[in-house]
Amino acid sequence: VLRAMGEGVIVVGLDEQLMSFNPAAAQILGLAADATAVDCQAFDEAGRALSPAERPWSHALRGQSVRGTTLRVVLRDGHERWVRINADPIRFREGDTHGVVATVADVTDERAALDELRKERSRLRLMTDAVPAVLFEHVEHATGTRFSFMGPGIEQLIGVSAEAVLADAQRFWAAVH
Repeated sequence: VLRAMGEGVIVVGLDEQLMSFNPAAAQILGLAADATAVDCQAFDEAGRALSPAERPWSHALRGQSVRGTTLRVVLRDGHERWVRINADPIRFREGDTHGVVATVADVTDERAALDELRKERSRLRLMTDAVPAVLFEHVEHATGTRFSFMGPGIEQLIGVSAEAVLADAQRFWAAVH
């Protein structure tokens, strides 16, 4: 099962050395077949380098489960990847921690798509801010009316912010004659 998985699985011992890993983990983290450690640089989403003690499996060794931590890793060969990691301490019958099992998913493509979406939204925002009018997208539902987009020009026109109109469409309709 572990060999067939697309998600990486690593097992880390108390000494923070790799005890085991599946082929997906080797591919995602650039691990050699005889690797004894995850040998890459890790950065948080803000770009800050993580110390070895801040890595998710280190937190799990201290008894703290880690869920959905997204990191940028730079592999030994210089390639960069974005990964999402979950890590849990290995305990037997509520006893001491014996190591950590962690899953690693490559989310590089997902991250690139999100970055591109942010850039597109930023360009759209620049264009709508430059238009001397009110641009909006209005949606009619069986349950009522709502705006899915409202340009910032609305505030100059009716004295109500775009955010307020998005939260309550009636603020717009009350001002329209």
